[in-house]
Amino acid sequence: MPTFQERFQKVANWCAANGYAAGFPNCHENTGVTPALYGTFLITQGGSWQDVARATLGNPNTPRDRLTAAHGWATGNGFGHGWPTFHESNPGGTGVVYGTYLVTPAAVNWQDVPVSQILGSNIDPTQRPLENWFTGANDWAVASGRPAAMPNGHYANYGGNWVMGIMSFNGGFTQWRDLTADELGYPKKYVVKGSW
Repeated sequence: MPTFQERFQKVANWCAANGYAAGFPNCHENTGVTPALYGTFLITQGGSWQDVARATLGNPNTPRDRLTAAHGWATGNGFGHGWPTFHESNPGGTGVVYGTYLVTPAAVNWQDVPVSQILGSNIDPTQRPLENWFTGANDWAVASGRPAAMPNGHYANYGGNWVMGIMSFNGGFTQWRDLTADELGYPKKYVVKGSW
């Protein structure tokens, strides 16, 4: 099974090769078919990509910290939302930069959604893997009639009730597609925990 970061990297590679400004995995997959299918949202308008210095993002270390840092940088710089591609480089040895997708404010809305609606119970969301956050956000979007949704990595507890920051996309900005393992460049067979 691919790691959380690999899912984003593979979608970013596919988007770059196929003319899409941005995209993200919803982390749903069907490995019972050959090739396996991976749920993906493609940004059809209002999206862009930018390298942002790791130091500017506050040197985030964990995948969740990368989500919140990208979102915070994006909203602080006039965008509606941002998320990591999980690609990084050090061009010319001048400092590490993180690939970041950005969307316009018209594309998204932020709302705090009860964790029970995303993960099925009122629990500290850090007890569950980030893949569950994304599949849960996708399922919540479907149930609420929204075109797409993704977590921004933020969460809080208000009087014993856990909530999670969810970015829901407005109509006309996303396209859902199942991409095959072959299209995404996954190996034919995974071995221990996503390594090959």
